[in-house]
Amino acid sequence: MFLAQTYLGEDLKLFIKFGVLIFLTSCAATRYGAIVGGQFTSYSESATASSVFGGGGPKIEDYDTSGPGFHIGFSEETENVLSKIFYFQNSYDDEDYVVNGEALEVSLKESGLKGTIAWKLGFLQPYLGFSTYNFDTTTDGDSESSSTSALTYGVDLEFQVSKGGFLYFGYGVDTADNLAFIGSFTVSQTIEHGTFQLGYRFNFSDSYSK
Repeated sequence: MFLAQTYLGEDLKLFIKFGVLIFLTSCAATRYGAIVGGQFTSYSESATASSVFGGGGPKIEDYDTSGPGFHIGFSEETENVLSKIFYFQNSYDDEDYVVNGEALEVSLKESGLKGTIAWKLGFLQPYLGFSTYNFDTTTDGDSESSSTSALTYGVDLEFQVSKGGFLYFGYGVDTADNLAFIGSFTVSQTIEHGTFQLGYRFNFSDSYSK
């Protein structure tokens, strides 16, 4: 079912590069902290197949599901920039994946890493980032694993609720395009995520260290 095959090793290389970018955007005065929160994610997949010999392929209907998850990680804050690196997990409602009118029962779980850089515009924090996804899929009892990566963007609203504590909520989206060859067919796949997050950030210090 899921064709995403970006190898995790390549994802980690890109993630490391993204981490270096976060480091370079930091200035001497920083505050470090931890983040933890819940999330609700919608997952949407569309795919088309065509024969390598010309002509069409199996008809694959769009697949949509949603479900809850969580995230936990670390933050680094300067006067103008807030960066986050965190681990996440999502579990989705079981839905049917339909190919040529035949319904296949699918159970999907995913985990991954996400890094973001947000610009602090008061309580408004638009961000850009990078995500890696590892999928565990069970289709009619058969299990498989795959992975992909995507650029992500969104916006958080964050409010200070204590000396070093902040409550945040927001929404982010990302899209991954994948291409695979299955038998004599070429399959093009697009995976979209939309995630609502609600969490708490706590700084280990309440002033910028130099």
